[in-house]
Amino acid sequence: MWRWRRRRRRSRLQRLADAVFVCLAAGALIYGVSRLPQQSYEGATSVIDGDSLRVDGEEIRLFGIDAPEFSQSCNTADGAPWTCGRAARAHLRSLVHSKTVTCTSHAVDRYDRALSRCRAGETDLNAEMIRAGLAVATVEGTALYGRAEAEAKAAKRGIWQGDFTRPGDWRERNR
Repeated sequence: MWRWRRRRRRSRLQRLADAVFVCLAAGALIYGVSRLPQQSYEGATSVIDGDSLRVDGEEIRLFGIDAPEFSQSCNTADGAPWTCGRAARAHLRSLVHSKTVTCTSHAVDRYDRALSRCRAGETDLNAEMIRAGLAVATVEGTALYGRAEAEAKAAKRGIWQGDFTRPGDWRERNR
């Protein structure tokens, strides 16, 4: 005969703490992000693509934005293809050219790149790439850059002038 052991009931606070822990762990796994103490980077800068650069030898990913991949094409309003990925990289290069770049990072992504908000002089690089219509706001970046994205979209700047595939979707299709 089976005997059922009576389980001790967990308090609401214990259950809430468990639920919060599970959500945080799942979020870290889903986004591939781990938290770090705040770090700053400043120094010689080279642009990798529209949302990545190397500052003083450290690979940086601009937090909260996703730019078209270097080999990605988009369409103009009349349907003609244009190299939006190359345009994104060129614009980021123009923003950092001959300026001191400073990045502040709070996390790393699954590729071990520092996720950062960066400035070139007084220019917020993350926001400027969105404002120029050469990047979209990610889920994490919507609170910071949603308004700038809406402005770029309304003004039909960059990728918003015609049809384009979101960079994340383009990567999935072109692995």
